[in-house]
Amino acid sequence: MVGSGLMPNEVTISSILPAFANLGLDLMGKSVHCFWVRRGFEHNVVVETSLVDMYCRFRRIIVARNLFDEMPVRNLVSWNVIISGYANNGMGDDALLFYRHELDLACSESSQRRTSSTIHGLIIRIGYNKEQQIQTALIDMYTSGNFIDEAYGVFNEMVVKDMVAWTLMLKAFSSGQYWSKAVQHLRELMRVYYMSLDSTALVSMISCCKRSGALPQGRLIHALVVKRGFNKDVFVGSALISMYASCGDSGSAKKYFSRMEMKDITCWNAMIRAVGVNGNGSDAVRLLWRMDDLGVNPNESTFVSVLSACSHAGMVDEGIQIFHFMVKRRGIVPNKQHYACVVDLLGRSGRLDEAHLVMAKMPLLPHSGVYGALLSACRVYGNTKVGAEIYQQLLTLDLTVTGAGHLCSVSNLYSSVGDWEGTEMSHAVLRSKGMKKDPGYSLVE
Repeated sequence: MVGSGLMPNEVTISSILPAFANLGLDLMGKSVHCFWVRRGFEHNVVVETSLVDMYCRFRRIIVARNLFDEMPVRNLVSWNVIISGYANNGMGDDALLFYRHELDLACSESSQRRTSSTIHGLIIRIGYNKEQQIQTALIDMYTSGNFIDEAYGVFNEMVVKDMVAWTLMLKAFSSGQYWSKAVQHLRELMRVYYMSLDSTALVSMISCCKRSGALPQGRLIHALVVKRGFNKDVFVGSALISMYASCGDSGSAKKYFSRMEMKDITCWNAMIRAVGVNGNGSDAVRLLWRMDDLGVNPNESTFVSVLSACSHAGMVDEGIQIFHFMVKRRGIVPNKQHYACVVDLLGRSGRLDEAHLVMAKMPLLPHSGVYGALLSACRVYGNTKVGAEIYQQLLTLDLTVTGAGHLCSVSNLYSSVGDWEGTEMSHAVLRSKGMKKDPGYSLVE
């Protein structure tokens, strides 16, 4: 056009910009943007919205935001483009904050439910509440805030439910401890989408069975994995191994692992955790050395799993040896989880002074796992001396972060040795802080 002497106008520019965005031609897109500026065109909401959209899709979100801020006129499409740009660039929180700020929705950070309801209400008011994509986004918003009932309400209103919506609700039910609802939802999902499940959906379904202890349903999904040809997928394989281990069927986990043709570090870690949680510390150590022989480099998670397995199996010397191997031979800097495992390893074997020394010399601030491991050992062995020292350290910390469970452990320690004054003292601290320990629970499917 330019070569023929014809001057492009706003229709031409707004029509060509999406092509550059679709093809990833960022230099050409920026060149046309420069052409638009250099020719001195007046402000045009259609062209400026197209430019914002193009830069969002080029992942140049700061440039897009600057353009948006400079627009003298913005329409509904402009708002949708910039909010979608933040969301599609992995900046969902920024998209929500931007949305609330620009539309003057005055909600505090602590009122997430009210914010979600406000957005939902606005969507209903402008008539988009029956759009499938928006309904799925609403489910995602509600499940992210753990508002399961609200999410399920939107799900039930959907005329056509896609795989994303089904999977979001499945994750929400299983992570929110709606166990019976999760299994019921899982059965319905298998009935509706039996032959069109992808690996992402299968992993979510397997994880649901893992969390709810639903071994029979897990075996059905395993059969479906084989039938659909996903038995070579390493992510699906890792999920199946973890599911069998969590349901107490370590034999099936081992059998599946041994038949896998391709094993990445995630699969190895899943298998090590599987044998570890079922009390087979020696198998976990053998798997570690086998990895090393095969040239598979263990990572931080690998050593956490192995050290935890050694701790539960009472393999103190082996655990200490592996910790030194991790630091000296593999050059991995220990994190808080590694230290928690070592403290637990020494504490379970009665070597409380050594465990306390490890905690005292940690280059990191001890977290709840470290305190919990040592307090549990103090209670088992009736060591009120070390327990009292930890108690004094806990009082200097933010108890809302460390949790009420540790003060309850201190109380249990004192009561186990008949020190009722110490027991009452720890209860008094809990009451003064307005804290209460959530009761534990077990699950049998």
